[in-house]
Amino acid sequence: MPIFHMQDSEAPAYNALDTFTRSYIEAIFWTDNGPGTTTEEWQREGFEPREGSIPADVGFLDFDPDTLADIVKECAQFQTENAARLNQAYEENGYTESQAGIDFWLTRNHHGAGFWDRDALDWFSAEDNSAKLGDLLTDAAHAYGESDSYLGDDGKVYLT
Repeated sequence: MPIFHMQDSEAPAYNALDTFTRSYIEAIFWTDNGPGTTTEEWQREGFEPREGSIPADVGFLDFDPDTLADIVKECAQFQTENAARLNQAYEENGYTESQAGIDFWLTRNHHGAGFWDRDALDWFSAEDNSAKLGDLLTDAAHAYGESDSYLGDDGKVYLT
């Protein structure tokens, strides 16, 4: 399987983001890109992608500024609302902020993997010893609803 490399991952604005948010953004691009498809092809009238919802040659710098602001806000909000659960996972179970950011994207969009699927989260929560961390974080992610990426007519990447 080829290694995914996100466009613009060296951009200073990208690297200024926290690890959770960077990983969430990377997950958007590796789950939604149409392999081998360019923006030029994508924007041709009548083009129907075989895979993905955005062309392979777009990256971080192609986000609509308001969309990027919404991503940053949602990632910060999720981390704040779930700080105790995430910190328990980071401290006790070897789970990382990078994994959490990816899992937030995968879980909220029902990609078939995510919080509920991690062995590191198969532990009872310190705040509620009747529920496992993965299940609690899954429920929290689902509360955000699904979000799909798409390429706008202006060549910018948006989320629904």
